[in-house]
Amino acid sequence: MEPFLLDLRGGRPTPPDLVEEIRERYRATGRKSPAVGITKDVAKKLKRRLNEGGGERYQIYVGLRHWHPFIKETYAELFSDAPELIIGLCLAPQQSSLSTGAYQRKVEEARSALQSTCPVSYVGS
Repeated sequence: MEPFLLDLRGGRPTPPDLVEEIRERYRATGRKSPAVGITKDVAKKLKRRLNEGGGERYQIYVGLRHWHPFIKETYAELFSDAPELIIGLCLAPQQSSLSTGAYQRKVEEARSALQSTCPVSYVGS
């Protein structure tokens, strides 16, 4: 829990009472966030839909801002597959510079770290 919260809070420590409150929420959801499973399920369905009719033309990767698989890890994986184009789809519930913009900045950081020149396009709202 603490590593997640440190990343979420930009390295600032989380007050112990808040850590315990969040732990209690996670206990209520089976000790893990359902978001990762939901995201991976959406990715599988999207891949299946995009590749209807045969072939594996489109690959789908899941990257998260604050937990595994981190965007930087996922970008390194997809970079090794040498795509011609990357299309980013952020599943945040609203579009803003604080939500979807933060995901895009993480992608750009990963691109820069790998010196990638592969174009990236983002799905809007």
